Amino acid sequence: MKNVTIRLIKYFDLVYAYIKNSFLKANLRVVEERLMGQFICIGIVTSMTIKKLPNTSNDKNIKELMETLQKRGIYDSEVFDFDEDEKNYNFQLKKEVFDRDLIPFLRAIYPDLYSRENEIKDYTNTIKDLESINSNKRLEWIKNDCSNYTLEYHPQTYPMEEDFIRCKWSTYEVFFDTITLMGEGKVFFECFGNIPRYFKKLFIKSYKEFKLSKALKCYIIG
Repeated sequence: MKNVTIRLIKYFDLVYAYIKNSFLKANLRVVEERLMGQFICIGIVTSMTIKKLPNTSNDKNIKELMETLQKRGIYDSEVFDFDEDEKNYNFQLKKEVFDRDLIPFLRAIYPDLYSRENEIKDYTNTIKDLESINSNKRLEWIKNDCSNYTLEYHPQTYPMEEDFIRCKWSTYEVFFDTITLMGEGKVFFECFGNIPRYFKKLFIKSYKEFKLSKALKCYIIG
């Protein structure tokens, strides 16, 4: 009986060790996958979407949400238009801001983002391409035809910690469409909130002559 008990203990020890090892490997793979594809980016927010929550679509809740977004520097009525439909609150970068500011803004920010000779050549070509396109078609060109890493369109950027808006009774997720101006990696952040908010304040102060600076965002993709 004693030998049987010892064999059972050894058997369960082996099973436990196998499960533990498999669990660690599985989690390691998850971490590796996240590390392989994540990049920290700086870009321009072109639109934002917030899904409506059940029983929250009243004037009081909307007012609280808008005030929180403004306080966090996510929404500015001078920069974004607001509307809503049955499912979402929608924010769209104002066309007049985008058309007026885009090229002069890129001329101002690119030298602060890039310094290598090949990078300077690349962003200079990007600006030349934009100048050759009618302002009404620039956003469409960026979304569908631009292949330069200095101007990449990313729809539905995944929300980070700072993009969860906690109001009194509800927590909302903000989904962003962005034009990435620079991305570097790989990077892994488990918690990510104060640093991008600080960066955003620096962006606005550094390029305060451009309303478009209020649409800049630091974020992670991948």
